[in-house]
Amino acid sequence: MDNDFADLFTSLNMTYNVTEKSLVRFAYGRTINRPEFREIAPYTYYNFEEKATYYGNPDLTNSYVHNLELRYEFFR
Repeated sequence: MDNDFADLFTSLNMTYNVTEKSLVRFAYGRTINRPEFREIAPYTYYNFEEKATYYGNPDLTNSYVHNLELRYEFFR
């Protein structure tokens, strides 16, 4: 298996003051969820706490998450 690639984790935060006491906020961020080594290793391992045998799946891939947030804030 070859993992020769680079990931960019971009983010953006913007705020607009509607009035002196309120604002609109927008945020974006990208994250990744990578499988653990034992989850992708092509062998069997035993979990002693659960008393179960697990098999790794070498076909698992990274999962990319795009987070968006839009909110209105009012201050007293």
